[in-house]
Amino acid sequence: MYIRWCRAMLSYSVTESELPEDVTWLQADGFEGGLIGVGQQFREHGVGYVGVYSIALCIGVLMDRDGMTLDESMEYMDFNVLGSYVGPDMPVFIWDLGLLEGRVEDAD
Repeated sequence: MYIRWCRAMLSYSVTESELPEDVTWLQADGFEGGLIGVGQQFREHGVGYVGVYSIALCIGVLMDRDGMTLDESMEYMDFNVLGSYVGPDMPVFIWDLGLLEGRVEDAD
C-alpha cells in the first residue's frame, strides 16, 4: 500500500507560486518527483533554503524512469546521490519513518 502511494505521489511537485518570490534552492536533477518540500536554515549571512527530497520517492523515480530494480535503485541512491557532497546548499534527503518501521503492506 505504501509503495503504491509513493508511486502515485511521483506526479506531485511544488510550484513556484506556492513559495515566496525570493526562495531559490539547489535542485537534484532528475528527481523532481521526489521533491516533498523546501527546508529553511539559518546561516551565517541570513536564511537559506534547501530542497527536501524523499529517498523512497527518489528510489521510485529510478525504478519507474530508468527501469532499475529495487536493489539497483537503492545502490544508485546510496553511492551517487547520498554519497556525494555538492556544497552547503545541497538538498536534504530523508527516509520516511513509516517505511523504516516496516509499514510496507503491499509492494505491488
